[in-house]
Amino acid sequence: MKNRPTREKENLHQFVDKDTGFTLVEVLITLVVVSIGLLGIAGLQTRAIGVNHAARMQTEATALAAGLLEQVRLLPFHHPDLVSGSEARLLAASNSSPFEVQWAVIDDQPVTGTKTVRIRVSWPTAACGSVVRMQTVMARQSHW
Repeated sequence: MKNRPTREKENLHQFVDKDTGFTLVEVLITLVVVSIGLLGIAGLQTRAIGVNHAARMQTEATALAAGLLEQVRLLPFHHPDLVSGSEARLLAASNSSPFEVQWAVIDDQPVTGTKTVRIRVSWPTAACGSVVRMQTVMARQSHW
């Protein structure tokens, strides 16, 4: 008795193509497509790191300016550092801090009996410098 293939084996051979697997061209095309995708992701990662650094510097500069503004507001109205027209450099850029802080005091602005104090925090960036500016108005304390 001959071994005849069963019906299941015949059906299986019908669906199996003799040219199975991938050709070298298909593999190379896949490698090119995957490489382009990975390069795009690497570029996005580099950009995200740069934007994250810029946001961190902006946050630190804003916190520094706000803290200094609070310190200035604690000074008495006639303090020597609050003389009209004075411009003081509070903190120069250094290796530990890239920020340069300046302030300016303007008397009787916006109204008589007040002082406007402007604080400017700057730091270098790749393209150009960046700046955070804040200001406050201080009023002379009246004694009733």
